[in-house]
Amino acid sequence: MDRLIGLEPWNLVSIRIEPRQKCYGELSTLRNVMCTMPVAFRIQALNKTRYTIKPQSRIISPLATLAIEITYHLSPGSLLPETFPHCENSCLLHSVVVPGAAIKDVTSSTDAVPIDWFTTRKKQVFIDSGIKVMFVGSPILAQLVTDGLMDEFQSRSG
Repeated sequence: MDRLIGLEPWNLVSIRIEPRQKCYGELSTLRNVMCTMPVAFRIQALNKTRYTIKPQSRIISPLATLAIEITYHLSPGSLLPETFPHCENSCLLHSVVVPGAAIKDVTSSTDAVPIDWFTTRKKQVFIDSGIKVMFVGSPILAQLVTDGLMDEFQSRSG
């Protein structure tokens, strides 16, 4: 087994950029692919100053799912991200089996997973850098049209 958490339906999160609105997207679903044990995860953005992830860590019951919200913070005074529509920044997804997790921990709504659970010295930690970011929204589309890049966008998003 090379993964404890599955990304459904795919590993791409679309973050909507619109003037004067929160810039966020929802990662469809994280699924614990283990059928008998809870799994703890932690998502860490490679560019920590630009992204907020909720929840950033949690324990997921066997075969259970959880939606994740990823918020992008535009630079002050900027209307567009630094790169678009696709972003070079991605998120690392760390996961580890936690066989002793109590049921109350599994259903907790807080990000209370100790960070030391994800150190490879203690357990086998799986790391997947498969969560990619794509920006969408009217300012993105307008800039792509202005720059004559619609064909590139269509071929990369399809």
